[in-house]
Amino acid sequence: MKRAVVVLCVVLMLALSSFAYGQWEGQSPCTTWLYPGFKTTFYAGALVDPSNGLALTVSFHNPSIGAEYDTTYNLPFRGVWLGLSADLALTNCIGVMASAGWLIPSSQTRGSYIIDGPGGGITDANQLSGQFSVVDGAVFLNTWASTKLLAGFRWDHLDTQLTLGLPGVPVFSLRDDFTVNAYLPYLGVQVDQGGVVVRIIGFPVVPGDIKYALTQGFQGTPASSLQSISYHFTSGQFLEVFASYSKKLSRGLEIGGFLTFDYLHGGTDFRTPADVNFNPGYVVSTTLNLRYWTMGGSLSWDFNL
Repeated sequence: MKRAVVVLCVVLMLALSSFAYGQWEGQSPCTTWLYPGFKTTFYAGALVDPSNGLALTVSFHNPSIGAEYDTTYNLPFRGVWLGLSADLALTNCIGVMASAGWLIPSSQTRGSYIIDGPGGGITDANQLSGQFSVVDGAVFLNTWASTKLLAGFRWDHLDTQLTLGLPGVPVFSLRDDFTVNAYLPYLGVQVDQGGVVVRIIGFPVVPGDIKYALTQGFQGTPASSLQSISYHFTSGQFLEVFASYSKKLSRGLEIGGFLTFDYLHGGTDFRTPADVNFNPGYVVSTTLNLRYWTMGGSLSWDFNL
């Protein structure tokens, strides 16, 4: 997947260089001022995943005592997806676009919690609450025919709370709170042709961070905090493929459908502080993988300002 993202970025840089040369030679249509145009679109549909869309693996290693084990959270990632986008064409060449989306998660979400190591096993991971949202902004450049080159920034925010049972100890429970923020610069290309829109965006680096809090509890006793840490991604990549079709109902009004695939990967290595209650002084490797599909309908209004 990372190779695909790198190839996308290289191709886009070559396309931008070619366009700039064509503009210099007078071969590009980007020469005339237009009256600004504005289009807004509302999206509603379902966010689904083929199996478990959210996979978080945390590996603990303490060389001083020879301890090593992995924990993996696999959680379905689904619910109702609502989105809103707006495109503003400033000239026949340059414009800006912005969008936002919100997930209303499924009320019944159950995944698995796997411990690979001493005392390991598989147990249920029940989602108490969760929220996922996306905010996106970009500048687009009309190049040839119906093709746009894109450069933008996107913020993905994930907040989830899970309850976990410990294999073989039914009276013991763990609660994990995860907050993920990904700050995604990206490059992309978009083709509009006859009501069909296809867009690919991505970037081979994922700036971001994860905040993680772990709480333990026994039946009949108050819960106690084991660990609360925050760390930044040191590796990752991001890719989104979007396709839609729309048909005009009347002047300025369009109805259609859309399909989107998203992939986000982030990873980091860090050492837990010596003063934490849980696994002090461990080297921790964390890998976050988020894959999901979004599909549904759209309603657009196209205005000429």
